[in-house]
Amino acid sequence: MRQAVVQIDKSDASLGAERAQRIPNLTVSVGSQYDRSVRERINLVGLSMPLPLFDRNQGNILSASRRADQARDQRNAVELRLRSETQTALNQWTTAMQEVESYDKTILPSAQQAVETATRGFEMGKFGFIEVLDAQRTLILARGQYLDSLAAATNARAQVERVYGDVGTSAGVR
Repeated sequence: MRQAVVQIDKSDASLGAERAQRIPNLTVSVGSQYDRSVRERINLVGLSMPLPLFDRNQGNILSASRRADQARDQRNAVELRLRSETQTALNQWTTAMQEVESYDKTILPSAQQAVETATRGFEMGKFGFIEVLDAQRTLILARGQYLDSLAAATNARAQVERVYGDVGTSAGVR
């Protein structure tokens, strides 16, 4: 976005320079000359200015104007792209954080409790070893999915920060 704004500034400056060139420059000359007939030195002052009858720099002004318009169009395209990317990243971030919260509050505690219950039941002889292994596998899978959700939240946050800079820790991401 910064590059697009700099390009607009450069294009506007170029347009201003081209517009300034359509006005002819006034040339002032000062000098002295010796006149032999009067035997005196005569001071001369001269002014000259070209008349822009045929060349008003219209082609260069039009070209610079088109470049400035093109730079503005590019800035608008960059802005739209960044808005779209940011909205997508924010949606991904929100979804991932909801998943992380769900794992934190319900899924992981329930899976941990299931492992503990199956282990106690196995020790008492109520459950077989397969039930303990199944509960442990479920806990391990839940922890893996939790880490995947946490990674997705971190990636989405990084995408948002790439556009806006540091967004702080107020969103609760670890």
